[in-house]
Amino acid sequence: GAHGKPYLAGAGLHPAFNLSHSDSLAALALADVELGVDIERIAEAHDSVARDQFSSAEYGALSRLTPDARIPAFYAMWTAKEAVLKALGTGFSLASNSFTVDVLGPGKPTIAHAEW
Repeated sequence: GAHGKPYLAGAGLHPAFNLSHSDSLAALALADVELGVDIERIAEAHDSVARDQFSSAEYGALSRLTPDARIPAFYAMWTAKEAVLKALGTGFSLASNSFTVDVLGPGKPTIAHAEW
């Protein structure tokens, strides 16, 4: 794709696939729709990354959490945001703070707001 998203040779755009890895973990997804997948090994929350890469709503929600809840919430937001960028095929050429994912509310993660 225009921003380097790979496609299966000879298959056109579908089936689409996406791959992510972190340390010894890997995730592979195949579908007949565009998709993105991301995994990360949980280590620590990165406030500077959240401040720069998250929308103001995401950063505010993260900041209101207790320190123990902040680490898993950071990784839930980060992996959801990266999966969206991968599904769109833009990677970080689209500003990750230009949209808001809701991973803390009830139900599955959703895009709560987008400026594109």
